Amino acid sequence: MKILIVSFDKNLVDSLEALFTDHDVFTAKNAEEALTLSPPDIDVIIFDAISGAISEEEINQLYQKKFKNQKYVILYDELFPIDTNNIYPPNKVLISRDAVPQEIVNKALGVSTSENREEIIDSLQETQKSAKEPSQISKETEKGNNPLVLIVSFDKKLTDSLENALSSKYRVQVVKNVKAAKEKGAEADIIVYDAISGSIAEKNLVELSEIPEIREKVFLILLDELFPIDVERINLPFKAVINRDAPIDLIGDEID
Repeated sequence: MKILIVSFDKNLVDSLEALFTDHDVFTAKNAEEALTLSPPDIDVIIFDAISGAISEEEINQLYQKKFKNQKYVILYDELFPIDTNNIYPPNKVLISRDAVPQEIVNKALGVSTSENREEIIDSLQETQKSAKEPSQISKETEKGNNPLVLIVSFDKKLTDSLENALSSKYRVQVVKNVKAAKEKGAEADIIVYDAISGSIAEKNLVELSEIPEIREKVFLILLDELFPIDVERINLPFKAVINRDAPIDLIGDEID
């Protein structure tokens, strides 16, 4: 069986790819790359719908332009809900992107699991009515007067690494999205913003720059070469940038 995984979350891709040992696996970071680089005879597409409405459009592009007869396994995120009524492929199943990788693989291969399609869609539709508040992980040092670093990212591997590197000098708080960043940004001394989502991240940073009590904060923006943003468009007077793939100690030095 030929499996196509579409996601820019490298940790997710690696964990899924490792479980498809007896299958041909192709990967792409977005719909454009999938359309350009993937063979047409794919059997199953696993699509990471982390970008909400933008993901809906990308799934529909895949369906309309190249992959009409494939099974789609759509990984949804409660923080960035999608509307299943807007997604064209008729042969689709949905599962939380926070599910264990083996459950996602089982969905792709048609292996029965304890969670059926109706339960997943009901859960997804509930998030469309009222998205849950993101869990916010804070880790404080013994000295409560240390500067507070707010990390905005849904990449757990990245946030865990940064927390470990910074916790001796800073209080560290992690949030997953711009809504939580708006709520917590005024309390922070430094904001580290992961711009992995490209144009979405740029839009969110512009929104943050329009909030007076947040605009004057020190920002470190983590850039991804595959999803560039126009940093000059973002009106933040105290900002610096660094590649998000830089060694963690270099990112830590930039914060210092």
